[in-house]
Amino acid sequence: MNIPDVTGDWIARYVSGWLIPVMTVAVLVMPVSWAEEAPEYPVYKPPCRGAPVTRTGGGTRGIRENLPSIQVLVPEHTGHTAQAQPELFWYVSEPLPESLEFSLMAETDDEPLLEVRLDGVSRAGIQPVALADYDVSLEKGVPYRFTVIMQGTEPLAGVLFSSGMIRRIELPADVGKALQDTVGEDRVAVYAAAGLWYDALDSVSALIETEPDNPRLQELRWSLLRQVGLDNVVLRLQGAITETR
Repeated sequence: MNIPDVTGDWIARYVSGWLIPVMTVAVLVMPVSWAEEAPEYPVYKPPCRGAPVTRTGGGTRGIRENLPSIQVLVPEHTGHTAQAQPELFWYVSEPLPESLEFSLMAETDDEPLLEVRLDGVSRAGIQPVALADYDVSLEKGVPYRFTVIMQGTEPLAGVLFSSGMIRRIELPADVGKALQDTVGEDRVAVYAAAGLWYDALDSVSALIETEPDNPRLQELRWSLLRQVGLDNVVLRLQGAITETR
């Protein structure tokens, strides 16, 4: 009886002659979707990785407990737009009878470009500020800081603020061409992939205006907010929808 030589050379020949071909076949028949799956929602690609953090917020706590939360819906870094008069968004966790202050100031200026009082809000959730309503336009290449401030009318009520940065850029030619052939959610994806945060958020918010009960669109906006670290806002929005059901 011949006993096979189980030395290292024999094992190497055995593996290369049988095992590796089988593994190769297994790889070849692996479903393509395992190797690469398209993201379910648009992916926001920041214009500059590692950019300085410019999103801020805070306040002074007064005698009132459980102060509401306000948050401008911006990335941690300076977000981009290709629009001269973009719509800006902020969130409040509960109705506010108090009026609020909105300001927009160029980083290079000493005086605000826009400073207005906003009426109190009757419903919690995402709130818009349209610069076109105030006949204000952004200059290309100039960074601006916008801030929402809530100050209670009662003595020692406390002050809350949230602030972020925006910069208008030239719309890249390839992005403009892509937008000519897209509608709906696809436009959101084009803006997000181009790093145009404010335009992506504006686009999906406009879609929600026309279809407020479309859960897919709500999820799409939540996905964008999560991608810039606004998970706390998403959790509150989801909780509000659950409470109304």
